[in-house]
Formats: sequence, structure tokens, C-alpha cells
Amino acid sequence: MSQQEDDLRALAKIMDFLRAVSIILVVMNVYWFCYEAIRLWGIDIHVADRILVNFNRTAGLFRSVLYTKLFAVLL
Repeated sequence: MSQQEDDLRALAKIMDFLRAVSIILVVMNVYWFCYEAIRLWGIDIHVADRILVNFNRTAGLFRSVLYTKLFAVLL
């Protein structure tokens, strides 16, 4: 029984991690596509801007609103 309990705990941790990554992707999606409104509100995070621009350049995840949301749903 101990092995099964360990497996279930590991699976729960993996699911929690994937859920957190999905939430982060959705937040990044909102930040990317609502950037003008966020900048007008005065919430401008330069480090996040550079990270997202580099991430978009290499992965192309933010080419369309649909890509990011589908990726988040798949996770």
C-alpha cells in the first residue's frame, strides 16, 4: 500500500504543478494582450516585458490569443 500512496502523492504534486503553469500562462496571456490597458493603469513591469518578448520570439506562443489559451487548457 505504501507504494500506491507514494504514487498518488506524486501524481497530485504533478497535477498541482501543471495547474500552476496553466494559471501562469493565462495571466501572461492577459498581460500580453491587454498590455495597453495595463500600461495606462500604471502597472508596467519591465522585467516581465523583456521575458515575454523573448519568450514570444523563441516560442511564438503569443502569435494568437487562441494558442496560449489552448496550451493552458491542454495542461
